[in-house]
Amino acid sequence: MSFADSQFAGMYSQATGSPSQESKRVRQEEAAQPCLPVTIRMLEEAASEQSGKSDFVIHGIEPAMVIIVAAVETFVKQPTSLELAVNDGTGRLQVKMYTDCNEEEVQKIEAGKYVLIAGSPRTLPVLHFSAQTMRAVTSADEVSYHMIEACHACMKLKSGGAAERAPAAMKVGGNNLFSTAQTGPFSSPPKTQVPEDIDMTDSTAATPSDSKNVAAAIEAAAIPTPARAAPATTQLTGAALQARVLEVLKACTTEEGLSIDVVVKTIGNAKLQDVTEAIKNLQDEGECYDTIDENTFKAF
Repeated sequence: MSFADSQFAGMYSQATGSPSQESKRVRQEEAAQPCLPVTIRMLEEAASEQSGKSDFVIHGIEPAMVIIVAAVETFVKQPTSLELAVNDGTGRLQVKMYTDCNEEEVQKIEAGKYVLIAGSPRTLPVLHFSAQTMRAVTSADEVSYHMIEACHACMKLKSGGAAERAPAAMKVGGNNLFSTAQTGPFSSPPKTQVPEDIDMTDSTAATPSDSKNVAAAIEAAAIPTPARAAPATTQLTGAALQARVLEVLKACTTEEGLSIDVVVKTIGNAKLQDVTEAIKNLQDEGECYDTIDENTFKAF
């Protein structure tokens, strides 16, 4: 470094303080910018409330980045960009990403598969999404976890409404949002520790037969038992059937959801064709989504 350069560096240090302190302040400001999980409907509602604002405000904050998980309906690969139409069950959105289409992660993306996308929403000329990175979803659990995270973040921010209340795991510079490991406030609750003063060799410990009974009870609780309804003289149709189908889906506690056949048997007085049509309407309204295959569904 020349003498002039050293003199300039000294004057800058005296005028502005230590560069390390400045860098630390910048990093702290960046860490305070939340990365927010959302649904497409949340983006649409936020866009309708912008009214010409330059910054995109969601739930009262201006996120540095948002994350969506949705199924790819159509996509077009170009040499330097990727354009997609995605649907997460709550709405449809056009996505554009400038990238090398020969990258390994991009090659895994195809129509019909779910993708996790991080980027920024844009409102001009119409609402669309500018993606910075994306990858194919590797497990159906990621779809469910994302919906839970989006709802949790929405409730958290709307109840308190400040950026500093955004969960730490959702902030830039925190955990790797594209890791398959679930950490932070959205992870499973900690496992209950067995107190050390409990004698696990006690003669009252559960026997193999007790374990079988417990396993059978858990299995029975996982699948909603069809309620014994009074003999019906007419078949459920229309809005009444749609409401009943949604009620059955919401009663399911398994991550996989229920197949159409199970829903029909649970309702009892409805035709398979009518139940299928009701589920299709619920999907269009964003009330349910398909899970492990196109015949298995779960309510949001």
